[in-house]
Amino acid sequence: MHLPLDAQGEPMSTGFTEAADRSIAFGDCMAKHAKERRLHRKQIQTAVRKTPLLAQWRKAPGVSAAAATRVSDDEGPLAFATVELIKKHPELKNYFREQAGIPQKRIQQQVKGQKREERTRAWVELVNSVCAHIVRAKNGWDKSYHERLAASCRAVSMDGTMRNRVGQDAEEKVETKLVDWLKRKGLISKKASEKEYRLKGSITLKFASEPDVGFYRGFVVKTDKLIAVVEIKGGKDPAGALERIGALEKSMNETPDECWRFAVLGVTTQAMEERLEKLRLSDRFDLDRLLANESGEWDRFTTRLFKDALRMEYK
Repeated sequence: MHLPLDAQGEPMSTGFTEAADRSIAFGDCMAKHAKERRLHRKQIQTAVRKTPLLAQWRKAPGVSAAAATRVSDDEGPLAFATVELIKKHPELKNYFREQAGIPQKRIQQQVKGQKREERTRAWVELVNSVCAHIVRAKNGWDKSYHERLAASCRAVSMDGTMRNRVGQDAEEKVETKLVDWLKRKGLISKKASEKEYRLKGSITLKFASEPDVGFYRGFVVKTDKLIAVVEIKGGKDPAGALERIGALEKSMNETPDECWRFAVLGVTTQAMEERLEKLRLSDRFDLDRLLANESGEWDRFTTRLFKDALRMEYK
């Protein structure tokens, strides 16, 4: 495969650029993570040395006697959190959570609904219980093992964040291009808010999360007034394709039967094709081709949406 090169000799390909940018962002994040953990370990050691109460990890919720016997006095404060330490230094939460390998969302669900005092204790007990189980399973405290576990936990979180960022970026690009096109065509009657526009023909355009782009009859935004929706799934990593199609299915199933359904996709895999056929989509479009109007993809998109679905006239 031969790609055209830019002035610096780099491949002129969006895919290559995005992959490189993602790798750099990922590497920078993990380097920052390693530095944070070193600083947090020093902070913990200093805190427990100055305040003995913070060092009473053997009595902390979730620390079993079996696990405590496998951890030295010096390593204990780095292995197990105490309620007092977390109250005084809440910035250390990620240190203990990540070394136990617990996702942020899961721990939030576990302590949700509890009063603040009880929530801190429940948080400490959950993290320590998981760490204690690992200590027993590994027959002792292994700092390097928990550092690798913490790095893995941060990497999974970072991957999810970057996937979301790719999706948000795609939505913003389509939104900007769509609004610019509507202005050029003179189809906007009024800007109601940052994410809502009144269009000619008594139609309201609203950008939101469910749906990403919605067109409503009249100037009252209600589900039963939906005329057309555009869902944008801009992720290009095939590994997350089925997750995105699941989200697309959920959104499309919540629209009225008579509503026009359009999808803009960053990638389409064979597994996606089979499920897309069952969604009763009015049409679907490739994100990159649409933004670049390659082979008239943007023109086809606007024709299908504004002329066929919304019955709007424009030149």
